Amino acid sequence: MIFKPEKIKKIFNENKAIFFIVALGAFLIFFRLNRADTLNDGSHYSLRALAYFDYIGPNLQTAPIQWFGSVPWWGILSFHDAPPLVFLIQHLFFKIFGENIIALRLPFALSGVGTLIFVYLIAKKIFGKKTAVLSSLALAVSTFFLWSFRTAYLEGVETFFMAAAVYFFIKSLEKEKFWIHAGIFLAFALLSKYTS
Repeated sequence: MIFKPEKIKKIFNENKAIFFIVALGAFLIFFRLNRADTLNDGSHYSLRALAYFDYIGPNLQTAPIQWFGSVPWWGILSFHDAPPLVFLIQHLFFKIFGENIIALRLPFALSGVGTLIFVYLIAKKIFGKKTAVLSSLALAVSTFFLWSFRTAYLEGVETFFMAAAVYFFIKSLEKEKFWIHAGIFLAFALLSKYTS
């Protein structure tokens, strides 16, 4: 399907508000993304994702490498304390963009922009366009929302997949073909963090 310039202009005019809100949210998420140090769980997860190696440190919480002396074949299927998907995504970003703070935080920042879009789509389906625009705007400027996607916590990617699962679940109530989409995104959420 090829979009003609008139059609693109019409889509933009009809959805100016959400384009502005997503742009604002993206700006606030990405603004100086490389400036602050990575702390706590974000640095811990990122270090493990860098080499895609399940190891925490001293004997405070042991891992398969300490239990068996080498990583068993099943050791790459999941980390001992968290599922593998976010580690794998972040590992791929390190491979593509190098070992730097932007590569460390980029998957989470992109997840934040995607979550903002899915929140708009969910609210539009349930409450209508006006409420969707207002709720998306409130979310786009929420400091906790912005912070949660500027850190490297597993919950950033998990939230994106959960929002996608909810959206496709709502769509599946109208058309059954979307059940598979809802199930896939729910599975991705579970592979991001078991508590999802």
